[in-house]
This record gives sequence, structure tokens and C-alpha cells, in this order.
Amino acid sequence: MRPKTDKPTGARTNSLVQDELLKDNMEKLLDLIIEERKRQDEKWGANRNLEDMEWLTILVEEVGESAEAILKGLPELKDEIVQIAAVALAWLECLTAASQQGTEAAKQKEQIC
Repeated sequence: MRPKTDKPTGARTNSLVQDELLKDNMEKLLDLIIEERKRQDEKWGANRNLEDMEWLTILVEEVGESAEAILKGLPELKDEIVQIAAVALAWLECLTAASQQGTEAAKQKEQIC
């Protein structure tokens, strides 16, 4: 005897297929973000000693470029959003590395961001 489910078998199967498609799509998007992070590190260096305000400035600049792409109907919108995600990830990496180095280093972020 089958256990009772809230969804009919067909709906459950469709949900599993949709979950797999989402997972595949998410992995592809994360790959794009990681590639952009690598490109940024090659261009600007991997160990950027930036303060939070500098990271915020870079992030807002990227958001501004995506707004421009929307307003002007430019095809680069997806690329700009990937750059936003990559900058946010770099900032998060910086904060994480600083906190792993200890409280004092986290405050000063010396040579880790």
C-alpha cells in the first residue's frame, strides 16, 4: 500500500523535475559568478585591502551599471547582475577572512581583503 501524499504522483514528479532544473540552473549561474570573481582577482588582485565603504562604493557602481542597462534597454543586464553578485561575494569573502583571523584583524582587515 502506498503512503498518502498531499500531491498526486504526477504533481510530485513534476515538482522533482522542476527542483532538478532549478538546481542545474543555479549551478550554471554560480559558475558564472565564480568565473567573474576569478576575472576580478586577475584584474584587481586577490588581496584587496578595502574598507567596507570602498566595497560599498564598488557594489553601488555595479548596481548603477545594471540600472543603466535597464533604462537604456542594453543587452548587458545579465552580465551586470553577475558582476554585482561577484562583488558582493568578494566583499563577503573579505569579511569572512577577516573574522577568521581574529577580532583585532577583523577590525583592521590588514592584508586580507
